Amino acid sequence: MVPVTGELPVALFLPPDLVHTPPVPDSAEPAVVVHRTPLLVGVAVVDRSGRVRDRVLITALGWSAGDRLHCEVRPTALVLTLSPDGQHSVDGRDQVFIPAGARAVFGIGAGDRVVLVAAPEVGTLLVHPSSVIQDVLAHYYASLPGGLGVG
Repeated sequence: MVPVTGELPVALFLPPDLVHTPPVPDSAEPAVVVHRTPLLVGVAVVDRSGRVRDRVLITALGWSAGDRLHCEVRPTALVLTLSPDGQHSVDGRDQVFIPAGARAVFGIGAGDRVVLVAAPEVGTLLVHPSSVIQDVLAHYYASLPGGLGVG
């Protein structure tokens, strides 16, 4: 039974930075992608001041109130990592701030849902706009036999 107070995170996919594919000999079958780190996934709503919260993910990352964070904009996600020189920090409610400029790049506004992907072994939190995840899932479902009529 899932606890009423929160949702359990689930593994979804690995961004390219976290994927390692071993070389495949010419005569061998293609290798399965080897995951270097387990991922946890959550969904959060951006509040009016640009903060998001998922206590399960923040706890799994080992982050706590006052920890300084660096935010980097990548093509499909914002990447948050601990940094002593970080301009923002985890607040007392386990919320992290997404800078306005970074939100603007992805068109993320107050009330929008974002997908949070935590990679605890490398101390990284990825923030994906829901449109990116919708595109990933649409391509995945379209590639299935029968296509499921999505895409």
